[in-house]
Amino acid sequence: MRKLTIYRAKSRAAAVARMRVFLEDSEAAEFTINGVGCRKLGVLRNGEERTFEIGEQRARVFVVADRAETEYCSAFVDLPAGFEDIRLTGRTLRSPQTGVAFRFDEAEDPELRRARNRRRLRLAALLIAAALALGAGGFYGLRALLAERPKDFTAGGMSITLTNRFERVNVPGFQVSFLSKYAAVHALQEEFSRSPEIAALSLERYAALIAQSNDQIRSAAVRDGDLYYYEYEYRDEQQGRRIAYLVAVYKAEDAFWVVNFAADAERFSELRETILDWARSVRFS
Repeated sequence: MRKLTIYRAKSRAAAVARMRVFLEDSEAAEFTINGVGCRKLGVLRNGEERTFEIGEQRARVFVVADRAETEYCSAFVDLPAGFEDIRLTGRTLRSPQTGVAFRFDEAEDPELRRARNRRRLRLAALLIAAALALGAGGFYGLRALLAERPKDFTAGGMSITLTNRFERVNVPGFQVSFLSKYAAVHALQEEFSRSPEIAALSLERYAALIAQSNDQIRSAAVRDGDLYYYEYEYRDEQQGRRIAYLVAVYKAEDAFWVVNFAADAERFSELRETILDWARSVRFS
């Protein structure tokens, strides 16, 4: 046997989120990640270093956010076969596009970069596809379409009033997603049962943590009654398009929620008040 030590550097980004550590083990597989049978080694908290006993064979180690699905993970390192102990380091990140994630400091394997890029491209493609339809319609036509037939959606404990032009879609990394030809809505959930440390935080404090952990958000949260939200833009260099986001933060009885509303930046000003109405309509069961 040998020892695997992983140090999670202390960071304000997703500080209260726990990270689960999995090791490739086809014989004692409890979970499947990226098609690889794995068993759980333990949990890493912010600023914590833990040591696990592992075998001498070549294996892959994964670190997955506590509330994320275990079927997919873009944070992994291939451990070589041998008898020497191994030490790895990393830190957490938070992004409205990808949610909470862990990143190893070690030189990235090309497969790791490809896996991470595949996830980013899937999410970016979804948002861009939602924005492409904005090219033909004018301001009045779009507003008339949005005002035509409001429709309530309920999924994953969250309800929201959008329009009949939306449909629910499954997007890896998000609890709930809705898509239309002109906008997209993606929701992330941070359950108190999995992260009890955050339950005592106020909505204002949690919203501030979101801003501190995302370099793209460069201003304080806007408060509109009980609604806290941020606005920022993301540029897709490959497509040459700008996507505008309104990120709203909520506190339910059992979880914090971060709901991302996205649209083509060139038409966002036309949609902004409608998006705020959608954000105000969010409720939890």
